[in-house]
Amino acid sequence: MKTSLYVCLLLMLSCAYANTLTLTVASEQETAPYVTEDHQGILDKLLKEAFRRVGKQVIIQPIFSARGLNMANRGESDGEALRFQGIEHHFTNLIRVPEAVWELELTAFSQKMDMTPQGWSSLQPYRIGYLNGWHLIDQQIGDFKYIHKSGYLSSLVQMVERDRLDVLVHSRLITLFYLQQQGNTAIKPLIPPLMKLPAYLYLHKRHAPLVPDLTLALRAMKEDGTYQAIYDTINCQLDSHHTPQGC
Repeated sequence: MKTSLYVCLLLMLSCAYANTLTLTVASEQETAPYVTEDHQGILDKLLKEAFRRVGKQVIIQPIFSARGLNMANRGESDGEALRFQGIEHHFTNLIRVPEAVWELELTAFSQKMDMTPQGWSSLQPYRIGYLNGWHLIDQQIGDFKYIHKSGYLSSLVQMVERDRLDVLVHSRLITLFYLQQQGNTAIKPLIPPLMKLPAYLYLHKRHAPLVPDLTLALRAMKEDGTYQAIYDTINCQLDSHHTPQGC
């Protein structure tokens, strides 16, 4: 209820101030370090700068995935902050900004550092955990013998700690951030990542005129070093917590 009231308030403010757009982001699981309550997450900062360059302001509000998509498609919010390519085929009022905002790294985490993943098939002998709703992972390993799904990252981490799972698979940065918050240095990311997948900003069609300028703004941020600098503020800190080398 509190979340719904907050979203409604943000949307009313967005209407009152035409230069401010409100985007939703899926929040079934942890959103930090991408989106944080103080708006200092990586995605908060990246999109704030991109929209600043086109003369707009932006607020990102976590909300349940399906509800956020439907709100954006109906025009009740201004768009979706981070989605994989293809949703526009089902949510036809949404337009994809073609320059990727992020590259998601699906990564295996374990306490058994003698493992070196060589693609999804290399995980087949192990007891693997991942979160409900991750259809991308279902497609890769859903028919493996030793699979456990949970609604909570915390549960998967505990199962790895207690040797009830060998591996958990999830977003690299979200998992690193969670492990850091818990003071856990035993569970580490296995290299290389299992999959890298670009994710995009989607806007409601009423904002179609912004798409070309936002595309150029995101490309310029990558070329002038702004994008990397924002990424490094979090990534280096998390990597140094889990590996002596850091960045």
